[in-house]
Amino acid sequence: MNGSTPAHTSRAALYRQRRLMKGKGKTVLFDGDDYAASKSQVTSINIFFWGLVIIEFSYVMGITGNKVLTPALCQGLQTIGLIMMIYSSVNLMKFTFESKYLEMMFTAYMVYSLVIVGRIQNTQYDAIKSMIFNPGLGILPYFVPFCVLLPRKFYLLKRAFYTLAVFGVLFLIFVIAYYNVVHDGNWANLTALAYIENFNGAFAFPVSFLLLVYIYNSKRLNQFAFLITLVALYFLIFRARRGSMFLTLTTLLGAGMVYLIYTKRTVLVIALSVFLVFFGSVFMSNIKLPSMFDFLMSRKDEDTRTGMEVYMKADMTTTDWIFGKGINGKYFCPVILDPNDLTGQRDIIETGYLQIILKGGILQLGIYLLILIPALYKGLFKSNNILSKGCGIFILLSIVYMYPTIVTGFGIYTILLWISVGICYSDKMRNLPDIAIKSYLERLK
Repeated sequence: MNGSTPAHTSRAALYRQRRLMKGKGKTVLFDGDDYAASKSQVTSINIFFWGLVIIEFSYVMGITGNKVLTPALCQGLQTIGLIMMIYSSVNLMKFTFESKYLEMMFTAYMVYSLVIVGRIQNTQYDAIKSMIFNPGLGILPYFVPFCVLLPRKFYLLKRAFYTLAVFGVLFLIFVIAYYNVVHDGNWANLTALAYIENFNGAFAFPVSFLLLVYIYNSKRLNQFAFLITLVALYFLIFRARRGSMFLTLTTLLGAGMVYLIYTKRTVLVIALSVFLVFFGSVFMSNIKLPSMFDFLMSRKDEDTRTGMEVYMKADMTTTDWIFGKGINGKYFCPVILDPNDLTGQRDIIETGYLQIILKGGILQLGIYLLILIPALYKGLFKSNNILSKGCGIFILLSIVYMYPTIVTGFGIYTILLWISVGICYSDKMRNLPDIAIKSYLERLK
């Protein structure tokens, strides 16, 4: 061997362990092999995300009452998708952490989640089936945090971005197929409200994550993500879905923050400020807007939450506040009655942090925040790349969203949330330069 290369280390091995990349006048040291997925991991990652697509697609198909796929067939497809995700997760996940703090808090969180699930009260067949096949309120959301154990491989990120693009296509297909329903001029059409909320929540809204990490995507993919967001925003405005509108607009604001951080430009600050001032002024004035805003304006002062929150708080004991009521926890709420249940008992409250408390109490909420808050801090202020900062903003927004919506369901949004947590707690991921991440992602197919 010549030069300074040790006799026991080949030049090829050194090249694999440490790649030299030239970028922006700097030499970047990049341990590429640490982030390269093996063949078995590549296969498992593909199975994982295609299983997720099958679950989300079949669930949304099931709620539309279509004549193509019967409810039984939709549940069968969900079962297949779930088996795919479980199988691939077993192959991918390892109980290893770069952060001792995260290991301790995550272990506490998952043990307590199992306690919540174990406090099951209704063991009837229909109830158990609903818990398995309802990705929003069933048993699946309690296992999503395990996604923090997914390997931090760039192929995983690439497949996640690809899956978001697939969801964007599915959103367009559904809104076109059910356009007459979601664009119905009858504002009291509850079916239209349910459809657009599910189409947006399952497919469109998660796509906006791509805008938070836009520098790693192609121009075409970013344009597509922005188009999906605008189309979703149109239907949300038309149907006056104020909570979902807030989520979409603030995510766009988060993308604007990422743009400012990366480009160090101030012009967008002015543009965002003008937009926010205009948006606020519209709601405080009598400006005549196009007809698509009529229903939204008629609901601007409508309060649909206070009554439910009052009844929920009145039905909670001290023990309930601390430990919650378990996975089947309900509260008496005669304000909104389920046609199929005239007892006045509800198992859902649309205020996100109260939903967590209803099931797991302040204890679950506290552990949840003790995991997320340090993660967003590390991602935003202790990182050298847009990936970590975008993940930090994503986590920050998810905490903000704990008031207007439920943030603990099962889907790609919450899976991305826990993947983001893992990235933000990883010192190695946070310290990678953008040029290295972009170069690696560009080489992946």
